[in-house]
Amino acid sequence: MPETQPWPLVLDDVYGPHDVRALRPARLPALAVEVRKLLAPHPGADTTVELGIALHRVFDSARDQVAWERPRWAYAYELLRNRAEFMNRIGATEALGTRALSYAEGLARAFLLGGRTDRHAVAVVDGATLATDAAREALDSLARTPGLRIVVVVIGEESGGPGSHSGARGGLTGRIGGALRRAPLVGASLYDAFGGPGLDHTGPVDGSSPARLESALRAARDAGRPAVVHCVAPGRARPGRIGLAPSRSWAAVFAEELAEAGAEQPHVVAVGAARRLPRVFAEFAALDPERAFAAGGSREHAAYCAAGLAAEGLHPVVAVPDGVPAAAARRGRGTTFVLGGALSPAGLPDGVRCAVPRDGASLRARLREALGIGDAPTAVCFPEGPVPPDVEAVAHDRGLDVLCRAPQRLPDDVLIVSVGAMARICLDAARLLDERGVGVTVVDPGWITPLPARLGELAAEHALSVTVRDFAVSVSVSVSVSGAVEAVGGASLTAAALAESVALRLGELHDAG
Repeated sequence: MPETQPWPLVLDDVYGPHDVRALRPARLPALAVEVRKLLAPHPGADTTVELGIALHRVFDSARDQVAWERPRWAYAYELLRNRAEFMNRIGATEALGTRALSYAEGLARAFLLGGRTDRHAVAVVDGATLATDAAREALDSLARTPGLRIVVVVIGEESGGPGSHSGARGGLTGRIGGALRRAPLVGASLYDAFGGPGLDHTGPVDGSSPARLESALRAARDAGRPAVVHCVAPGRARPGRIGLAPSRSWAAVFAEELAEAGAEQPHVVAVGAARRLPRVFAEFAALDPERAFAAGGSREHAAYCAAGLAAEGLHPVVAVPDGVPAAAARRGRGTTFVLGGALSPAGLPDGVRCAVPRDGASLRARLREALGIGDAPTAVCFPEGPVPPDVEAVAHDRGLDVLCRAPQRLPDDVLIVSVGAMARICLDAARLLDERGVGVTVVDPGWITPLPARLGELAAEHALSVTVRDFAVSVSVSVSVSGAVEAVGGASLTAAALAESVALRLGELHDAG
């Protein structure tokens, strides 16, 4: 007898669109995995699983209408709309082919004529369809009727890499522009603007992420005019691009979280201190080009411009390539500066609250916290290269993340303060010291200016305090105890070396006593 597979846990909670909308974002990837397993016998149905989830979370299936170019693309959407009836109705979705876009336009016009501005039409089409005359005619018609509530989701290959936006000219984005350029009543100017009158364009958006799709679709829905969302479906990105990179970079995680935060918080704006927007702002700019701009090559100009934005209730996020100017920072309450790559927080002006995350999860959390601070300037600092695996805190202690706590308090207990991406080394060193009978507590302050007051109290409670910091984070976290030492991290530091130096220092303290 074959083993019976129990019904998946997340799908146990999903019986209709309202259940999909009620799910916490953290459960959406698991839901996608379970839906994909159910649809495995139907080739091609797994292409739009995450899209089906995002559509249900953004649109109302009882009020809005979705036109599908390929029937199997609708399977995930239909399964989540009515799981109990899905197996009996599988294959019943009407095949509209290349006319899905035209059909959706008809729906949108009917909604407009009926005064139903609360209803939306969605067309899900293949990227190759944009090369047809019918698609060019439909896009031209949409651009000439800005009052239509219609979103065109284009499933296609990546063009221009992560964060590409309306300025790209290659691949699918080029075909969209080509279709518009051939439309006599639209012309090249609309393509160059792509966000001006008539038609919005967002993407490419990673089709394997329900959260990113949801943000893009929500922005398109709320635009109040026709919009195109370019979705890179799972498995259709090129090697080394969206979804296939072996490890994500710090900058990519920051860019994604900023875009998601910007979709939720309309007062967030992005300012680049250069003639072109930095890559970390590309995804944000793709969602809303008007809220992202390059302020030229002067960091002082960008910082003072941000201060003016903050004075009017906005929260600017500023990328400065060579540090934060002191005079502008003093005026920049409610401004967040991005210190990525080789920049160090060591030279930050007084009064700037600086966060140094240890991994991708804490980078997201620190950015969200910074965007919620309106009474002081903030900075978020992260290094270059891939993000290490997330390290979860075992407890939280008055502003500190406790990563490891000594099993019992001993006179020779050591406090290790982990700053930046050094948490794994610190935890490995704690394990080695534990094998020697040394109790170790590892904490991450997250924010290094100002330091949580609890850190000084913990330092006073331990025989020895050690600060371990990344090379890219050239800042000293000092604690006022006689036995304090500091270790600079990076490639030169290993857990074994850290444990040995701590053991030697403890021996020196014993000899001195």
